[in-house]
Amino acid sequence: MVNRLRKFSGFPFQNLPGQVPDIGTGIKGTSNYQGKPAYIYSEDFLAEAEVALNLGQIALRVQKACPEGENTNCPSDLPVKTCSDNFIIIKESNTSLISQDNNCVYIGGQKTELVALADQLLFKILGVK
Repeated sequence: MVNRLRKFSGFPFQNLPGQVPDIGTGIKGTSNYQGKPAYIYSEDFLAEAEVALNLGQIALRVQKACPEGENTNCPSDLPVKTCSDNFIIIKESNTSLISQDNNCVYIGGQKTELVALADQLLFKILGVK
């Protein structure tokens, strides 16, 4: 997989902008993350790593967290976060989506497409797409 790694302006991605579905509107840009902590909950390690590696170049830090109300699937040592925080939630779903509600960003899709959807989110945050 490392041989597929592509760079775009110093940010490593698995996909180029033209290779990912153009979905998701109203996504906040880099100013929403600069110098602030970002939290992530993910059901897919590779999508989580893609977001953490790239967003970590902008945010103060990227930290795992649990969505409020879903603590049963999370380790007890992780903080619980809400949409008041910069929170990215990545889940497997039958429907491909990227949406923003306050400071929560939701990525959903089939397991095989979650990395591409994570890249799409990052391209939106960076203003590439």
